[in-house]
Amino acid sequence: MEARAGSVSAPSRPSPLWFWSCGCVKQEDLDKGEQFEVSEADTGKHWNEGDQPQDSIVAAAAQEEEAVPAAKVVVESSSAEERVAEADLAPHDGDEDEQVLRRVRYLCAHEAHLRAVAALEAHAEALKRDGPPGAEEEFRAKCEGDEDVVRLRWKEKVLRAARRNLGYEKEEQGEGTTASSTYYKIGSGAGSAELWAWTNGGTKPTFLIKSFFAEPVDHILSLYTEIDLYPLWLPFVWEAKRINVVRGCGDYAQFIILLRYCLPWPLKNREAIVYGFGTENLEDGKVILCASSVPDGATEWWGYPIPPAGSAIRMDVGFEVGFRTEGPAGENTHMDFRFQVDPKVDWLPPSFLGWAGRQLVTLLYGNVSGICKKFGESQYPARVKADENGTYGLIDRSLKAHRKGYLPEEAPES
Repeated sequence: MEARAGSVSAPSRPSPLWFWSCGCVKQEDLDKGEQFEVSEADTGKHWNEGDQPQDSIVAAAAQEEEAVPAAKVVVESSSAEERVAEADLAPHDGDEDEQVLRRVRYLCAHEAHLRAVAALEAHAEALKRDGPPGAEEEFRAKCEGDEDVVRLRWKEKVLRAARRNLGYEKEEQGEGTTASSTYYKIGSGAGSAELWAWTNGGTKPTFLIKSFFAEPVDHILSLYTEIDLYPLWLPFVWEAKRINVVRGCGDYAQFIILLRYCLPWPLKNREAIVYGFGTENLEDGKVILCASSVPDGATEWWGYPIPPAGSAIRMDVGFEVGFRTEGPAGENTHMDFRFQVDPKVDWLPPSFLGWAGRQLVTLLYGNVSGICKKFGESQYPARVKADENGTYGLIDRSLKAHRKGYLPEEAPES
């Protein structure tokens, strides 16, 4: 969605306990013990047989030897429709390499990043097997000079890590760790959720929550798309502002975001600058969102300026969220939410950070559940209907094709 004037936020000088009354789950609801009770189970239930999620997604990708450098040229913000029209799927004049790259750009523009990678690799393998000498190397050289493909390769690394962290792909033998998780149950019955927690030595606690909602996935996705409404459901966030809409290798779902946190005493207020993007992974029945703090000291991200830090301490946060639909009409949604945080507080004991993180994740789940139960009365339906950037139209067309057994780009025109 395009930026709107103003943003939903707390008062300019929020109380440290403001978040209890900002539309979030209230403490007394948590104390009732039934709907939002968090109970620690025996240590026999671990996530992925004890494998520990990877580090912050942007930092992890940046550590790769082939990490993609930030682009120096800002992509002009032409409309998504214009950019997609330039990258349609019909055959084009020119060599086969260019036809494949056109298809890749189309898939990227429609946020189908892993299928775009598959198209690249399939063509490269075909050239290696059946092409003339040097054809594969020439094609890969073209890819290295293509800005969309360069960004795509970076996103591929992030998405592969996210799929492993969320349990959609297993670690290759020898890559896992022996660090164990602690398992908790939130609530009971159909409205319950499961939570895994890793302490990571106390420096960057990590949490994974698996939950079910009796709402279609496009409703849940609207909570993440409407950035200025984050204070309604993201605990401790009192202001959320979209700094930039990022274009290139995706035209509907990538942003640079400023999050301001109001934390309880004795912590000082924090902020985070986050780059996030979404991907349509319907070949595996999923939609995935990834977001993480930009590296410390960064002044730009892919050519888009990053504002300098103010008086608030900048902390590192990372989110990886996977959605899959359920039901004949996609009326239900499973959500897997992995959250990692480094609040930049060395003096707090790891046990306290772990406890605070569990409360945060429990609040988040309760807030999303509360909005879903009264979705029709919330601000989100009007935003979905307006669809100023075409994001919800893309989601709707993709999900309709998926329910009919097609990939979005292969669905017949209705």
